[in-house]
Amino acid sequence: TVSDSNGTLVFDDGMTTADWDAVIKAKQVDYARLYSIEDQVTGRYVPKESPWTLPNAKYDFAFPCATQNEIDGEAATQLI
Repeated sequence: TVSDSNGTLVFDDGMTTADWDAVIKAKQVDYARLYSIEDQVTGRYVPKESPWTLPNAKYDFAFPCATQNEIDGEAATQLI
């Protein structure tokens, strides 16, 4: 998954190099929201959810990097 403050892109079958390139362009070049690239990537956009609040989400690795205290106790429990 990749998220911003509006929602999350979920890559159920993994992210491709082209997906990664589209995310980087959207966030670092165009300063766009992730929902605006849903038609350019293999993932699906889930509005108003974070990676930590998605039901039945499975993770191999988790790299929370926001500074807004987005992981609370419930989200931490889900990660385990």
